[in-house]
Amino acid sequence: MSPSWLSAASLPRVDALRSMLQRESHDILLAPYRVEFARQRRGQQPERLILECESDAGAWQPALTTLIAGLKQLAWSKADVRVRLSNHFVRYALVPTLTRLRNREERMAAARHHLSAIYGERAERWQVALNDSGRANTAIAAGTDQDLMQQLAISLAGAQLELLAVEPLMATEFNTLRREIGKAPAWFAIAEPGRIALAYLENQAWRFLHVERLRGNLADELRPLLERTQIANGVQAGRVLLVSDDAPDVELSNGAGWSLDWRRLGAVTDTAQAMQ
Repeated sequence: MSPSWLSAASLPRVDALRSMLQRESHDILLAPYRVEFARQRRGQQPERLILECESDAGAWQPALTTLIAGLKQLAWSKADVRVRLSNHFVRYALVPTLTRLRNREERMAAARHHLSAIYGERAERWQVALNDSGRANTAIAAGTDQDLMQQLAISLAGAQLELLAVEPLMATEFNTLRREIGKAPAWFAIAEPGRIALAYLENQAWRFLHVERLRGNLADELRPLLERTQIANGVQAGRVLLVSDDAPDVELSNGAGWSLDWRRLGAVTDTAQAMQ
């Protein structure tokens, strides 16, 4: 199973659509700080479980242990599952000039090349996904540890679950908010505990994507990060669509041209029903 970058415009295969209609839908967010489980039954409110991880140092092994413990607690079986991977477990690279490449094979080779150029030889062992619509000239490549993907598939199969897709968190949130982002120049940020991904788009085309550690409070670091990235890339200040656990107590609209719209990270909300 390779990580997938799902397009909002793509249609599921007939067999996958039939499966989704006949079976329950399950969603898992796998992150080093927590694992979220959500089960959607037809005609009912989603049921959810959140388990904190024993270690949030960024390694995936403690998260996988938490995942296995959660599956035992929930006793899910014979269902389809989609997994969203935290940006802690994914590395990204922009792949330019895609329209010059002849086919999918060449585009995937370019994706691997750009990941290797940034992250070195370790990228050669990753499984890679590409946000490739076939029309855009620039796309995002996502690389994920192959061992993580294999152990994830083994763990779900052991729980009698069918793994439909493994999706980078950047893909999930972008596809969810695609219409809100629109075609006007926009900043798009996903802030997780300890990490932030910051992108800039024009006409829904990726201009740049920058991911770095958060070493302090998001409210303290957001504005300096925006200003540094703005200067480094020669773009304008503007609307920032921020996805995070909580809305940061930060003021951006002081005449510098910034504005902030906040959306909650993940599927779990304050009003969601929690499994006991």
